[in-house]
Parts: sequence; C-alpha cells; structure tokens
Amino acid sequence: MSQVAERHRAGNLPAELTSFVGRDAELAAVIRLLESSRLVTLTGVGGVGKTRLALQAAALQPLDAADQAWLVELSALQDAELLENTVASVLGVADQTSVPQLTVLTDYLRPRRLLLILDTCEHLLPACAELVRALLRAAPGLRILATSRQALGVPGETQLTVPPLPTPGPRAAEEAIARSESVILFVERALAVDAGFSLNPDNHQDVSRLCRMLDGVPLALELAAGRLHGLSLGQIMDRLDDRFALLRAKTGSPLPRHQTLRGAIGWSHELCTPAERLLWARLAVFAGEFELAAAEDVCSDDRLQHDRIADLLCGLVDKSIALRKGDRFRLLDTVREYGLDWLRELGAETEVRRRHRDYYLDLARRGEAEWCGPDQLGWCRRIRRQFPDLRAALDFCFATPAEHETGIEFAGRLWFAWWGCGFVRDGRHYLDRALARGTALSAARTRAVWARGMVALVQGDAVMTVALGEELTALSVARRDANGQAFAAYLRGVGAVIQGDVERGTALFREAAAAHARGGAPIGVALALASLTTAYTLRGEFDQAIATHEEQCALCWEHGEVWARSYGDFARAMAELGRGRIDTAVRFARTSLDIKYRLHDRVGIALNLDLLAASAGAGGQPDRAARLLGAAERVWRDFGLPGMGLSAFAAARRVTEQEARTRLGEHAFEKAYSAGRTLDTDEAVAYAQEG
Repeated sequence: MSQVAERHRAGNLPAELTSFVGRDAELAAVIRLLESSRLVTLTGVGGVGKTRLALQAAALQPLDAADQAWLVELSALQDAELLENTVASVLGVADQTSVPQLTVLTDYLRPRRLLLILDTCEHLLPACAELVRALLRAAPGLRILATSRQALGVPGETQLTVPPLPTPGPRAAEEAIARSESVILFVERALAVDAGFSLNPDNHQDVSRLCRMLDGVPLALELAAGRLHGLSLGQIMDRLDDRFALLRAKTGSPLPRHQTLRGAIGWSHELCTPAERLLWARLAVFAGEFELAAAEDVCSDDRLQHDRIADLLCGLVDKSIALRKGDRFRLLDTVREYGLDWLRELGAETEVRRRHRDYYLDLARRGEAEWCGPDQLGWCRRIRRQFPDLRAALDFCFATPAEHETGIEFAGRLWFAWWGCGFVRDGRHYLDRALARGTALSAARTRAVWARGMVALVQGDAVMTVALGEELTALSVARRDANGQAFAAYLRGVGAVIQGDVERGTALFREAAAAHARGGAPIGVALALASLTTAYTLRGEFDQAIATHEEQCALCWEHGEVWARSYGDFARAMAELGRGRIDTAVRFARTSLDIKYRLHDRVGIALNLDLLAASAGAGGQPDRAARLLGAAERVWRDFGLPGMGLSAFAAARRVTEQEARTRLGEHAFEKAYSAGRTLDTDEAVAYAQEG
C-alpha cells in the first residue's frame, strides 16, 4: 500500500482525506512518463481513480523537477470559452486587462517550471486540446498531466490508461485475497463506516466475489463499502446480484466496466428511499460545493418539503452519495451525472435549474444590496466560494431564450463581484453575452452597461470606458434615471483621466459625487470621491486631495465600507508622498494594500507596491525600493497592463527605478530587483508590510 505523500509542495494540491491504496506500478509509470513527456494524459472509465492517481504522482514529483504543481478542476465548467480564465484564476493570474487571456497565460508561464494538472477534460476536449497545444508551445518549462475519459489528441501526448484495481481470482487463497488491492481498498473504506468490520475466514470469499463483481472499480467499491452503514455484507451481495443480473439481461453480454460502475451507482440509487432519490436528482444541478440552505431552497417543493431536506441529505451522506466537508456538501462527478440523467428522465431539469438560478440570483441581489456595508470581505469570500454555481446559473440564463432578460439583470447585479472580487475576465464574458441579447430600455440593461463600463475601466480600456459612459448617459436620460446618469459621468471621468485629460475628469467626478449624493447612493459617492482624490493628486493639489479623502473616509466609516475606501487610501498615500510626508504615505499605502490583498485585487496590489517602492526611495532606502519594484513588476507582468493604462502611474514608476539605479549602481540594483521578482504575491505583500 502506498502512503499519502507528506512532502510539502508549492501550488494548490489538496490534502488527501483518505489513504492511497495500491497503484504502485501505475504510479511509477506516471512519474517515469513525466520525466520524458511534457503531456501525459490519464484515461479510463469514470470512477477508476484517474484524479487520485494524478494527484499522488504530482505530490511525489522530485522538488527539482517542477517548481510548483497546480490542480485545475474542470468538472464544474460547462462553457469552453471560460477555460483559459479558469486556468488563469487557479494559477493566480487574475488578469484584469483586455489583453487576450491566452496571451496573458503564455506570458506568465513562459519563464516558469510548472506541473499543471487538468482534471476531467472529456466534456471540453477540443478547447482543452487547443489550450494545451498553445501552452506547451509557448512555455518550455511547463508539463501537463491531464485526466480524461479519452485522449486529448495533441502532438507529443503520452496516454496511460488507468485500469481498475486487480481483483482476486475465484479460487484465490485467503492470503492472496488479503493482498489484493481491490480488497484492501474495500476493507479500509468499510472500516471507516463500521469499525468492527474485518476480513476473516468467514467473509473473505464474499469480499473477494464482491470485488470481482464490481470489477475493481474504486468508486464502485467505495459506494458498496458505504452501504455497510445499514446493510450486512450478505445483504449487499444479494442486492448486487439482482442489479447485475438485470444489466446482463438487458445487454446480453458480460458487464463492461462503465456498466459495472453505472450498475453500482444504480444499485445505490435503488437502496435510497424515493424521497432520497428525488433529492439526489435535484442536487445534481449544483456545479460545486453547496450549503444546506441552498439545497433546501433549490430542492424543496410540494413533493419534498423544505423541512425534510436536512434529514434526506444526511441520509445521502450516510450512503456515500453526497460528501460532506464542514458545513458544505458535494456530489462526485459520476454520481452527479447519474443524478442529472435521472432528473432529465423525470422531465424536471429546466424547472430545477430555474430554482437554482433563482437562488443564486437572489444571492447576487443581496450581495449588491449589502456590498456598501461592513461585510464586504465576507461577501468576497462567499462569492469566490460559490462562483461555480453562479457561473452555472448564468450559463442556464444565456442558454435558454426565455431567460435572457433575467440573465441581463443577473450579470449586471454581479458588478461588485466582477470588479470587487477579482472576476473581471468572467464579468466581461457574461456582460458581453448579456448586452448582445437585449436592447430594451430597462433597468437591467442600464445596470449591465454600467457594470461593463466598470470592467473596461479596470482593464484600462479608455475608449471602451468612454463609449459605455456615453451609452449609459443616453439610456439613463431616456429612462430619467438620475443614478444611472451619475454612474455615466463617473465612467466618462475615468476615461478622460486615462486619456490624459485630468481637468475634464475632475469636473466629471465632482458631477458624479454630487448626483450620487442627491440620489442616495453612498457607494457611488465613495467611488467618485476616491477618483476625485486621485485627480487632485495628479494635478498637484495635495491639500484638496487630502480634504476630499477625509470626506470619503467619513462616508466609508459610516457604512463600514472598505473596498472603495482602499482606492481613496491609495490616492491619499500619493498625495502625502507628494507633500513629502513619507511615513504617512506608507501608512495609507499599507492600509490600502491590506484590503486589496484580501479582495484579490492584483491591480491594487501592484499599484501599492509601486507606491511603497517610491516611498522607500524617497526615504533613503534604495535597496528596498528596488526589491519592491521587482515584486510589483512580477504582479504587473501577470496582470498585463502596467499602471492600469494611466501614463502618470507608469511615469512615477520609471522615476523611482531611475533614482534607485543611480543610488545603488547597476549591479546592486539588478540584484535587489531580481530578488523582488522571485517573490510570489503572498511573499511580496508580507515584505511590503514589514518595517
């Protein structure tokens, strides 16, 4: 039996909760293939253990073979257009520019040595193949380990078919049965359910036969072991006999392995009560982990009462159908597929997906309503944790013509997630889909145009920002929407500043702040005042900038708001540095950096690292300035647009760099700068907050 690897690895490999059984030959083969091939694809039937084998092989890679190992789980992703975004998000390349995502990914990976695990590729096969081909061509230090039910078909690919675990023969001796990997797995999982279970002379032949019946498929074995919670081994054998006899009658041939697994899942299905079966089918619409409250709202109706869901869900956990981790639940991919098939047979998929969409639309509405409040960081965590299901709900809207208008509202309501929680690329994708599907003069479209404008703003796309500001102005005037007109003025102001017209931007920010104040929109006022602070600073009007920031701070403190305030704190730090108050500038920049970091705002992180570098240089610390510049450069490189497209920010960075070079000398500067570039984001932020 192989043990779970205990070696610490950089990256995001999850901690395994159960032991890794057997697979010594396959594990050695994967490790050997990764030494000679840059693309290894593990293929095999669902439930055979491809993912677990890939993770174990990655965890056992020698430390000098790959700097990092990263797992990208694709089972919940249905839209192939978001594949590159998903990979980038896992790698922490939270790019927010309009540069093509593939370009950003290849630029990020080109100098790195990584092992990338693409898990569950079969439903996105063409897109995965195209992406893998492009990444391998661009990044010589990259290796990819993929899992799929079929090969990707990419040149240079090495395919390894993962077989089921070996099973003992019908006449195997007791010692041979005990050594069989399929038996070891079943017994270990059985012990987790029934601490009194053991392999003994009275049951070893039954266990051996059960493993043969299940063809050594690990998921089928684990499902069977889970039934020991309520059935004896003999009862399990009887029920499996019935299930597989039925399958043989239908097929007229020995069981292929996909039917073995389906038979085992179907047998588990039949052992559930009718209410549990119905809940299982309805739970299959969840793309990721879900909370009990979500299951209660989405899955209950006249047939399944709200107050029964908790007990029924516990029943599915007891039967190993649903998995629980803390206060969250999930279904394995193969189990989810079975549930979806059953839901479609019931003719209820659209109805349940609509309830699922309504639940997450309500989440978006509540998040928008509460965003300007004391729980912004909590909302950010909530959105990031539930994003797979938010995405699935949006996909349902845009794949269903009758739901397009709701989709427009949904995408617009999530403006705070696109901008404030680091999902800018996804925001552009869904907002573009939304705006392409409706032209009605509605509140939903007005909000979606505003949200798309904010995405363009963060991406430094001045032309698009101004154009959307003009469109929003026309929509808002036509609808007599005062807040819409205020947001339009804000967009036009940011576009003007990015294009170098700071005076016009200042006037538009004043207009936006006043209009939002009249309309009772504190988040709009806070954003406008933050940008107005920046505009005054760029004009050298530091006293006015500081006064504006203090006004913004008072408003944000009143509402418990930190997101918009972090923009104001950054601008205040620039103003304080402009006045020569270095310690005060550092204090505000670090406050801003802390919030940007917790909100996953990589643009804000990079801007503050640059500002802290300038502060270090002004404070007579050229070595620290060079290190911070190097750290910021790494973040900017991942982001793709230094200075967010604002020439004043880029110019300030160049001045800091030149002064540090002059004071340190070329060799010492490059050494410190290179040291900064080796820091990842966590390390860079920690260094910036020191001293």
